[in-house]
Amino acid sequence: MSKLKITVIDDSAEDIHLLLSILKDDYQINAAKSAKQAFELFKQQKPDVVLLDVNMPDMDGYEACKIIKEDPELNSIDVIFLSANDSTDEIIRGLELGALDYIVKPYDSELLLQKVRSATSRVKSTHQLKEQADQANQIVYTMLSESAGLSTTINYFRNCFSANDLNDLMKATLSAFNDINLNAALYFHIGNQRLAFTSNGDPTMLEQELLERFSAYEQPFFEQGERMFVVQEHLVLLIKNMPTDNEKRGSLKDHLMTLLEGCRAKLELFKKLNESSSKKLTQIYKAIDEAQSVLANLQSKQEEHKKVSLSILDEMVAEVEKSFFSMGLTDTQEHTLLTILSETGTRSLEHMESGLKLDEHIKQCVLNLSKAAADALR
Repeated sequence: MSKLKITVIDDSAEDIHLLLSILKDDYQINAAKSAKQAFELFKQQKPDVVLLDVNMPDMDGYEACKIIKEDPELNSIDVIFLSANDSTDEIIRGLELGALDYIVKPYDSELLLQKVRSATSRVKSTHQLKEQADQANQIVYTMLSESAGLSTTINYFRNCFSANDLNDLMKATLSAFNDINLNAALYFHIGNQRLAFTSNGDPTMLEQELLERFSAYEQPFFEQGERMFVVQEHLVLLIKNMPTDNEKRGSLKDHLMTLLEGCRAKLELFKKLNESSSKKLTQIYKAIDEAQSVLANLQSKQEEHKKVSLSILDEMVAEVEKSFFSMGLTDTQEHTLLTILSETGTRSLEHMESGLKLDEHIKQCVLNLSKAAADALR
């Protein structure tokens, strides 16, 4: 393993020379006479440990330490303060800023080496833990691409093909992404149907807008940092935490595309079912519309038929009354005959009225069916 890197920051050339003489055999040493100069050095090579003088012009050690610990690129550097001030308050202040240790000047060479070795030992342990973590992650992704990936795919396809609607399919797909620790947002668009959800629930307004915009994107992928948009027919997928390692990213993309093949197949089935249902509903709506027209025409004819029937009854009664003079009937006979005619005419009219009411019921049923079909087509 190469030597660990230490940067000495001290405005005293004499102190820098002393530290170099103590540490040069065991470590790779850089030196700077100000914090500003040190930060320029950090751009070229980031050290593992910084020996930082507290009392310096322009920027003291405390301010420099604060900048180091607040910078995501530098905050892993272990800082050891060097100071002639051994007050408890000063030491506590240094520790509160995130320093690893505090050495009081003038320092004993052996004590200095002991503290630096302790710091570098910690750095080595951190490096080893990181390597182990990277190896563990690699194992996880290897498992994903092999047996675990196959298991996830089988379970997803089972849930996918048993989905009854877009909501079921959305839940099954997001659940599969959750199983492989992906933070995802998913957008379906089939005909007039639109549906969007994320692993955590509803998407934000910005996510919703981006998903809708990418539905018209012509390329299958759009990648930026940890975010990746996958654009397929009828769907847009946003992954928010894709690995930045190219090998892992490529393996995961292959796995995602396998999952999305199942999703697309189900979406295509939903599309065909919707088209078939819409076609049938259109035919039903057309038939209902024709029935309405026929019914309206029939009702008009029945109204006319009623008027003609009333006219015929009136003419019949008038003709019978005229014939009374030639028939030689008594008043009682005439009254009886007219009563029979009147009652028969009334019953005939009542029968026609009931037929018209039945027509109204039929008409209302047809209207209700028409409304239901129109609603289904929306």
